[in-house]
Amino acid sequence: MLCGDRARAEALVADARLLPLGGDPTVFSLDHALLAVEAGDYLDDLALVDAGYDYLASVPRPVAFGIEWCMGVRRVLGLGALRLGDIDEAHHWLDQARRDAEGAASPVEAARIAVVHARLLAQAGSDGSAVRSALRPALDYTTDARLLALEAEVRRAWPGHRPDLRRDLVVLYTDLVGSTELNVRAGDDMYLELLREHNKIVRRRLTAFGGIEFAFTGDGVGASFASTDRALAFALGLQGDFDDANGAHPEFPLQVRIGLARGDALEDEGNLFGQTVVRAVRVCAAAGAGDVLVDEDVPESVDPSIARFSTAGRVHLKGFGQAELHRARPLVAADY
Repeated sequence: MLCGDRARAEALVADARLLPLGGDPTVFSLDHALLAVEAGDYLDDLALVDAGYDYLASVPRPVAFGIEWCMGVRRVLGLGALRLGDIDEAHHWLDQARRDAEGAASPVEAARIAVVHARLLAQAGSDGSAVRSALRPALDYTTDARLLALEAEVRRAWPGHRPDLRRDLVVLYTDLVGSTELNVRAGDDMYLELLREHNKIVRRRLTAFGGIEFAFTGDGVGASFASTDRALAFALGLQGDFDDANGAHPEFPLQVRIGLARGDALEDEGNLFGQTVVRAVRVCAAAGAGDVLVDEDVPESVDPSIARFSTAGRVHLKGFGQAELHRARPLVAADY
């Protein structure tokens, strides 16, 4: 259902035998009722929605989630009320669902509530801007967290099914300095092992700091971050990771340069486009081995406990003209 495969969803629901739901709510039948509403909504089967809704409405008030706790009882009740045409009741359940999600500190549940709320706004006649505002935090979260199925659900709720893909991001590029020379000195077999080590170090750290790889250049990556602080912590710590790794092969050191730029970027099918992406490439190209070089507007948006900056002077960035770049260095006591 989340992935949008209607035929398979129909087949699975046919095998599940969701109705009848039985007597008093139990922990197992509760999940069947939750699924009945969501599957009924997706398959446009109002009999399923109605049966699941009535069952969930009898669940004791303290019960907020099913076994799989992303299944919020009040959110699904809100969805059921919406499909059954009771707008006031849908608002009532969704208000309670938000409190449940806040109490559980669940951004996943909050994102799914946002989808139902957006549909409620649309059905109540709100304009597209209000619906987009309701969905934007959910789209940002699901995209950054790589929750692909839930992101697809958010996108299907977007007016016209074409969300505005322009996002404010920190774009970062890494580049292995002197890769050709390193290949010649090390030979193909050793160089391949070095590249594998390089990729493992970079991707392990991207995962730890929430970066999303959108480009691989063969000896470097392009990645995006929602947070400038996390992007810089990633970059500064990455240089330390390579310093540690090079101790095992000092004759063939992996020397990396990193460039960061911040601004709007357009996302399409997992890739990023736009001036910010190109600018990050240019900033990276201006860096030296071991450098973390940042664009002129990055330092002002960084927590001072993350890094210190020194000017790298005015540098010509191809296609952009002169720019005042800054070199980032870790604080003495920083631990990345």
